[in-house]
Amino acid sequence: MKVSVVVNTYNVETTLERCLDSVVGQSFIDFECIVVDDCSSDQTCIICEKYKKKDKRISVYYNKTNQGCSLTRKTGLDHSKGDYILFIDGDDWMEHDFLEKMLKKAYLEDADLVYCDYFEEDGEMSRYMPQNIDKKTKYQIIASMVSYNPLLVSSLWNKLIKRELALRAEFPEERYGEDMYISLQLAYFSTKSSYLPIPLYHYWVNNSSSMCNNIAKEAERKLAMYDICKKILVFLDAHYLNNTMFEPFLSIRINKTALRIFSNPALQKERNPFSLYPPAIKYLFRKEVQCNFIIKLKYLLCLLGYKIIRWF
Repeated sequence: MKVSVVVNTYNVETTLERCLDSVVGQSFIDFECIVVDDCSSDQTCIICEKYKKKDKRISVYYNKTNQGCSLTRKTGLDHSKGDYILFIDGDDWMEHDFLEKMLKKAYLEDADLVYCDYFEEDGEMSRYMPQNIDKKTKYQIIASMVSYNPLLVSSLWNKLIKRELALRAEFPEERYGEDMYISLQLAYFSTKSSYLPIPLYHYWVNNSSSMCNNIAKEAERKLAMYDICKKILVFLDAHYLNNTMFEPFLSIRINKTALRIFSNPALQKERNPFSLYPPAIKYLFRKEVQCNFIIKLKYLLCLLGYKIIRWF
C-alpha cells in the first residue's frame, strides 16, 4: 500500500461527496481511504457508508465521542497502512493527479515531506495560494509557521507525509491551532522536505458547520490557542534551546494570544496570560500585534507588576 488518505468528517453532508469523488477519482490508484467521522448529526454518516459500499478501498470509522480534528486524524493514522499519509478535510477536495504528482516528487527527491500550493475556495472566487518555500531552510520553514505566514500555510492538508514521520508527531487534543503545532513538528523531524509549486488542493472556507470552524466557541478557541502556544514554546525550547532565534515572529504570535486572554477577565481565571512568554514584552507594541493601544498598555503595566491599575 503506497498511500493512506485520511478523511476527517463532521457535519459535511453538503460537501463530502465532492471530497470523496476527488479521492476515488485519483489517477494513482494504489491507495486506501480511511474516513473517520467525529459524531456528525446530519447525513454525513449515510454518505460515508454509501461510498464504502461503492469502493473497497474505503473504510469508515466512527468516534464514540466528539474529539475534534486533531484526535480524529490520529485515529485515521492509527488505522492506516500506507507508506505515505495524506490528511484531507471532508469539506475540501483535490486535483485528480494530487497523489500521482506528490508521490513522484517524494520518490525523485527521496523526501519524507512534500508541500504543494493550493486554491482557497469560497463558492464565488478561487484564490491561488503559492507557498513560496523553495530552497528555504528548516529553520526558515518553522519560523514562517510560527508567524502564521500566508506564504506557508501550517495546515496538514497540502502535505504528503511519510508514515514514519507522521508517527513521530504528537497530535494534541486542542481543537484550534493544532495543525500549526503538528506541522511544526513534521518540519523539524523531517530529514528531507520538497516543494511542488503546483496548486493541487482546494481548501473550502465557506462551510460554517465544518468540524474545524464550528466545534469550539470563541472563548474555547482562545484557550486552545493559548495551550498550543505553550506546547510550541516547550517544543522549540527543547530542540533549539534558544527561542530568540525565532524573534520577532514568536513574540508576535504569543502577544496576540496573550492579549486575547487578557482582554477577557473570565478567561484569565482559566489561563494566566502573564506567564505565557514574558520575553515577548519587548515586541508588544509592534504593528503586527493588532489590539487597542489602551489594552496593550494595561497588559504592559500588569506584566511589570502594576496589577493594582489593571482596569484603570
